[in-house]
Amino acid sequence: EAAVVVVPDPIIATQPTTNTTICKNSNTTLSVVATGGSGTFSYQWQTAPTLGGTYTNISGATSDTYTTPSLTQTSYYKVVVANSGSGCDTVTSNVATVFVGDILVQPVAPAPICSGGSATVSVTASANGGTATFSYQWESSANGTSGWSNIGTATSNSYTTPALLTTTYYRCVVKSSTPNCTLTSDVV
Repeated sequence: EAAVVVVPDPIIATQPTTNTTICKNSNTTLSVVATGGSGTFSYQWQTAPTLGGTYTNISGATSDTYTTPSLTQTSYYKVVVANSGSGCDTVTSNVATVFVGDILVQPVAPAPICSGGSATVSVTASANGGTATFSYQWESSANGTSGWSNIGTATSNSYTTPALLTTTYYRCVVKSSTPNCTLTSDVV
């Protein structure tokens, strides 16, 4: 007497993260967990330029994880999972949307001052895509190229210098969340 064991078709037990926000020119790693079937799993990641667009295979993306290239625009991914077991169906993941947020940091340079005067330097930070919350840290340097040091209490988008006797250079390190980015302003 012979018994034929029937096992469930493959399913995707853990879907790739559906909405991820990254910074422009960054990448992210997507992953999937498949279960069921009776053989080994094979994977093929696909991408499309729009949510309803045509998905095409990504060359070499045949693992349960996929690291995107550096992205400059929102992109869409899914993975097709097959199982080598006899009669097993393929299964396709949900669409994983990778939003690309563009964080812009624009410094505002003050007018020249006389020796002993002070100036206010500021930056404007904005996010295109995502819901960024910003934090600021101003730094100063004597030459504008090296020796940058944090100014302890200068943690807002503007900073008023003490009385200055020599030319001093400033820049601001801006951190944002959603997308999680760190950018440094131009030097003023």
